[in-house]
Amino acid sequence: MFWICLTLASLTTAVMAVTKEDISYQRELTGDYWLDGAHGELQKALENQNRGVAKNIILFIGDGMGPPSVTAGRILAGQLQGKKGEEFSLTFEKFPQTGLSKTYAVDEQVTDSAAAATAFLCGVKTNRKILGLNARAQDGNCSSTTGANVHSILRWATNAGKSTGIVTTTRITHATPAGAYAHSPDRDWESDRLIPSSEKQCKDIAYQLIKENSDINVILGGGRAYFYPENYTDPDPDPKFNTSEVSRTDGLNLIQVCNVNYVSQSAVPMKSETHGGEDVAIYAQGPQSFLYAGVHEQSYIPVAMAYASCIGPYAKEENKLCARPAQNIPNVENSSSRTSIARQLHILLTYLSLIYITCHRLVL
Repeated sequence: MFWICLTLASLTTAVMAVTKEDISYQRELTGDYWLDGAHGELQKALENQNRGVAKNIILFIGDGMGPPSVTAGRILAGQLQGKKGEEFSLTFEKFPQTGLSKTYAVDEQVTDSAAAATAFLCGVKTNRKILGLNARAQDGNCSSTTGANVHSILRWATNAGKSTGIVTTTRITHATPAGAYAHSPDRDWESDRLIPSSEKQCKDIAYQLIKENSDINVILGGGRAYFYPENYTDPDPDPKFNTSEVSRTDGLNLIQVCNVNYVSQSAVPMKSETHGGEDVAIYAQGPQSFLYAGVHEQSYIPVAMAYASCIGPYAKEENKLCARPAQNIPNVENSSSRTSIARQLHILLTYLSLIYITCHRLVL
């Protein structure tokens, strides 16, 4: 099993301090504490040169999890366990390989979700707002898409006979998940009514998912409004909330927050969340995960995954580079490591934010 946790779009979070009476603080005063810890890390690094072939790939996208947010989350998680927090490690931070990914688009220094998804799913950098097309495509211009299609790692996997799926907590037609299957010059063309009359020759994103990607095995997400006719009556127009057994102590009115017209408190309300533009972390584990060490273009991410699993441009029958394992390098994949991967996968799945966190409104 080969998998990556990719973090995107930094948000700033504040955390509280912990007093020096913490028990672990006394251990930190000794030199042996730090040297022993460093030795343990070194041994793990030496043992994790796995050069086997990945059978399956899991890619987690943590939107809103840039370095500042990951650091804040790490500290808070540790504090919730009664520790100081700084010394704690999140599950994905224990992956043996870590790298950085640049986050710019072809036409802008700070990318958006559409261009980013095209890069880390299709291996091709493009312009902002563009999905599944190279940089020849122009924003909102359907005629510019001719010959510009690029395919994602889901298509590479399907062509290799593998099962594929998308799980998201946002709309399934939102820019990040749509990067796995759609080809659109405008990320906002999620349904046909959102496409200008002059550009109707392009198919909307929802149409492409259903009509042109029926071979995706699992699709879980929100946004059903874009899959129904305009005059369709919602079968659940007035969802009920059972509050008879709920007692909140934080003063938060969740019913108000769920109101479609609710505006979060902010100094300057904006239509969408901002992007930080800084490099973001790649956490990797499994065969060939060492390929992610260093600083990379976002477009490198799916190419390395394809190489590790011998799909797409590195399919076995097409490219002899996938003849592995390499000479004189042991394959350390064993029952113990597989058990560890399964355990960590279970833990990660309990953190819904690691599947997909978005600051955009969820449309049910």
